[in-house]
Amino acid sequence: EICRQGDIEDDDSASLYAIIRGRVQVSIDQKHVAELKDGQCFGEACILGLCMERTATVKARTIVDALVLHRPTLLKALAVFPAEAAKFARLASAKTGAAAQFVQTTPL
Repeated sequence: EICRQGDIEDDDSASLYAIIRGRVQVSIDQKHVAELKDGQCFGEACILGLCMERTATVKARTIVDALVLHRPTLLKALAVFPAEAAKFARLASAKTGAAAQFVQTTPL
C-alpha cells in the first residue's frame, strides 16, 4: 500500500507520485476505480492543497518505480516561477474549483 484513503497529510507530508515504471490500483471506499501505469501520477489533490485527507487507497500491482514530489519542494519552485504557479492554480480550479485556496497558500 502506497497510500491509504483517509490518511491525513499536512503541508510537509503531502506528496505527488509520478509512476516511472509499474502499475498501481486505485480504490475508493474499497471499490476499484482505476489502474495507473507508466507516466501517470496520483496525489495531486494533496500536493495542490485541495484536501488534507487522501481521497483514495493506492496499492502496487507490480514492482513500482516512482518519483515523489513533496509539497514544500513544489512551493519553493513555484515561488521562483510565478507563471507556473498560475498554471497550477488553473489545474486546481479545474479539479475542484478551489484555485483561490491554492493561490492564497502559495508564496509568490
